[in-house]
Amino acid sequence: MGRAAGILNLFVLAGALTLLFVAGGPMMVFVAPALLVGIALLRFTQVTLALVTITSLLWIIGAQRFGGIALLGPAQIACALALPALVARALRQGEGLSWAPHMVWLAVYVLLMFASRVFAQSPEMWDIGVQKHVMLLLPYLLLANLATTRENVRLQVLVIYLTVVVSAVIGIGEFLLPGVQFSMGEVTLGARIDDVSLQSGAIKRVTGGIGDGNWFSYTMASALPLALYFLRRARSVPARVVIGASGLLCLAALVLSYTRTGLVGLAAAIVLLVWLRRIPLLPLVMSGVVVAVAAPLWMPPGFAERIFSLRYFEEGSTPIRGEITATAVRLIAERPLTGWGYAQYGPQFMQRTESEIGLMMVERDLSGEEDAHFLRAHNMFLDTAVQYGLPAMIALVMFMIGLLRECAQVARTGDADDRDLALLLAASLLAFYVCGMGGHSQELKIFWLVAGLVVALRRVVLEHPIAAPAPVALPPTLASRSFPQT
Repeated sequence: MGRAAGILNLFVLAGALTLLFVAGGPMMVFVAPALLVGIALLRFTQVTLALVTITSLLWIIGAQRFGGIALLGPAQIACALALPALVARALRQGEGLSWAPHMVWLAVYVLLMFASRVFAQSPEMWDIGVQKHVMLLLPYLLLANLATTRENVRLQVLVIYLTVVVSAVIGIGEFLLPGVQFSMGEVTLGARIDDVSLQSGAIKRVTGGIGDGNWFSYTMASALPLALYFLRRARSVPARVVIGASGLLCLAALVLSYTRTGLVGLAAAIVLLVWLRRIPLLPLVMSGVVVAVAAPLWMPPGFAERIFSLRYFEEGSTPIRGEITATAVRLIAERPLTGWGYAQYGPQFMQRTESEIGLMMVERDLSGEEDAHFLRAHNMFLDTAVQYGLPAMIALVMFMIGLLRECAQVARTGDADDRDLALLLAASLLAFYVCGMGGHSQELKIFWLVAGLVVALRRVVLEHPIAAPAPVALPPTLASRSFPQT
């Protein structure tokens, strides 16, 4: 009976396409399937959420230039398809939106961002900043509200991780094929040739379809704890081999980004996971020894000089980073409450710099060789304070701390699998926070996707408890007095 119904549906679809062809011409044959796909995506919410994740993380697919008619790029279209599903769910099931305590601080941050319009140096750039924040908040809210079961949450974690693995494969391909260049919207695919950082020669910094080597490394560092989640869940040797290999791919891609901050962020996550007893110490130490001994075999050209060299630390990007930080502090001191507006750090830096490197950046900007006027504070906390003021920065910090506290709440309340996922999401967040101290990463999508998953997991665990969890030790930053210690 099912087979007969399927054949009947095919005949009906063929007949409908024929009628559309007669009524509207050949183009309708292509338009109609697109409409059918759109209707199907409205029905299958988790598929739509997966598209939101993929287009958000892989900027080479989802990016577009802001301005004009909204919702033109793939990321915007995916969000637009998911929003009706959210409305339909609320109307059909009568369920309210997901709620978590950190949302109070997020609301304060958003309100302060909107209030900064009054004091913005460039209203046009402020508008762009708002549009970008909308595309950060939408995936966060969609994941928080549409991943409504434990299976949904784990599916979306898997989608995030697989998308990051694809990005890692792209990055490794960029390193092996440096001549390949492909541009879509604001993002270019292809390794960036850096011939000024090191005296020993040029290096190839991969971007993995994210458009920036630093942000690519932050994405890898933030996603690698998720590999451990799937590795701990795997029951067969082949599955563990595949998951382990995918994690090594992400680690290799992180190395090929030549970004010190990403490695530091990953190290912070590893320390936390050792503390939480999610990574055994002895195998970790043994792995570290093997990696160190085999370093001459795996390190790409110039990696040791860029990451470990004291000379590069003193003569490389450190001097200009020092000036960037000092300028950010001065700008915050001049406008501590209101900030300067979105993306106004670069113009202010160009007006104030007196260093040789800074003046060279200004010359390169004027000649069109470099977009120095888009320079940011290289620290997401300082960058937020420069743009929207110290109150907004405090709200952002409290929002981030709140996410960690809610991970701890899930770890105390859920079953063993919930606890594992919550603690590994906390490690992912910590890696991102540490990376953010070396870059303006608050606009990086993986953070907002992970934050949405924290909200979804918390709601599922609190609304559908399974069993009392076994005691687990947490560090003071995550633990509370009611949490059983071992």
